Amino acid sequence: MRSFTRGWTRQRTETGTVDRPVLDLLFREENGYNLYAFIVDSGADISLAPRDLGDRLGVDWAKGKKTRLSGISPRPECSVEGRIHTVKTVVPALGPRTETISMLR
Repeated sequence: MRSFTRGWTRQRTETGTVDRPVLDLLFREENGYNLYAFIVDSGADISLAPRDLGDRLGVDWAKGKKTRLSGISPRPECSVEGRIHTVKTVVPALGPRTETISMLR
């Protein structure tokens, strides 16, 4: 199946172009709900979001559970500090959800 809540998004990379699965999510911010597109990483242990999104959602960075985030490399210098928080979101096609995400510093 090649669709989630919308079709895949074609993105340019250093090696050409790639189609990526995208999921639209609504988050409640101070000025109402805002829509964000997230790339679906079905192999990830946890979903990632930038810290500035957490700031807009009113998430207190310091209160999150500390974690180290890494990709395929096990080397410590290839990891970054993050915090784990639980936030409420709406998947327009499915309705309200509560998700656990990790925010990058």
